[in-house]
Amino acid sequence: APVEETVPVEAPVVQKPMDKDTLTRMCLTLSRAGHKDIIKAKLLTYGFKRATEMVGDKNYGEFCDWITEQVGEIQ
Repeated sequence: APVEETVPVEAPVVQKPMDKDTLTRMCLTLSRAGHKDIIKAKLLTYGFKRATEMVGDKNYGEFCDWITEQVGEIQ
């Protein structure tokens, strides 16, 4: 029997860092889905306690990409 290959679907990647309101909404979505602890842990790796504190930081775009990935996985 032929073997079917599944092509992995890549999570959307943010090309331009999102605005603060969009980031807040995405963090709330993830938090309400029961993933508050992973958000906190990720923020601490960057030295922040709140996502909104990251705006303008050099890691802001990277965090936006990460949060987009996480929200995409729960939807």
